[in-house]
Amino acid sequence: MSGVNEYCVQQNLDVKETWDLINKGQVHDRHFTPQYVWLMHLYRFYKGDITIRPFDYISNITQVHLHKSSSSVDVPVCEPYVKADRHLIKYYNQTVALEELITRYKNVLS
Repeated sequence: MSGVNEYCVQQNLDVKETWDLINKGQVHDRHFTPQYVWLMHLYRFYKGDITIRPFDYISNITQVHLHKSSSSVDVPVCEPYVKADRHLIKYYNQTVALEELITRYKNVLS
């Protein structure tokens, strides 16, 4: 939801109309790309272990997200986008081999 809202703010777009395009697979952006896709790109350059953290862990690293926009519009979850990510939740706060995750969940997106 926050990624879609941020994308719309930056592009000066209507959130609901944009979500419809996202849901149809007509709009893609790094602000709402599934975390699994980021892990696949990381795997091109790094083959070691990673620690999976929930998003709220970011407040331990940066203060940027403490100042969220108050104009957030609720949008439904786009299930195809989070299908693989839902599997990653069970790894929160665990260190795992990146190769194992990529191998195990690469077919979830197809």
